[in-house]
Amino acid sequence: MANTGNPITGASYISGTESNVNTVFTTSSLLSNPIDQEEEEFYAPVTYYEFERQKNEYNKTVRLLDSRYTTAVVNNLTDLMRTT
Repeated sequence: MANTGNPITGASYISGTESNVNTVFTTSSLLSNPIDQEEEEFYAPVTYYEFERQKNEYNKTVRLLDSRYTTAVVNNLTDLMRTT
């Protein structure tokens, strides 16, 4: 891939928009490591929003304990509370 932007000179710099820090550079290299097409179907971008939304969806489901186990759970919890 060719340099399609501005030519790099001794006055080329990168400026941080939030940090307000500037640094001068004189050369650059384009690095590329594309994913093979056979593997590409296994990769999908996930945003933090989507990740958190999926977690919240999972938490919406209420899981109820089968009534057959109620006595055992109550006894176990009671025993645990007595020992602490």
